[in-house]
Amino acid sequence: MNANFTDGEQRRDTPAIPAIQTAVTRIWEEVLRIDGITANDDFFELGGHSLAASQVISRMARDLHVRLTLAEFFEMPTVRELSEFAHSATAPERS
Repeated sequence: MNANFTDGEQRRDTPAIPAIQTAVTRIWEEVLRIDGITANDDFFELGGHSLAASQVISRMARDLHVRLTLAEFFEMPTVRELSEFAHSATAPERS
């Protein structure tokens, strides 16, 4: 497994993150009508706007069962950030 360091914390990628990232990338490519989007691309730098962001949010809810607000989307405008958010939102609660 790959170790990622975020805000001083070590976190291990799970197999679900690449699958989620692939799904988020596909959604962005469909909404923005752009091929070849990468994990670090910024939605708004690619020409995305709030209406397109709303479409992404709706498709993420439908396809990934992830609830995301427009404000949260603006705070996480890359595929990587949204994928990590989606993974944490769908991960089982730890006791």
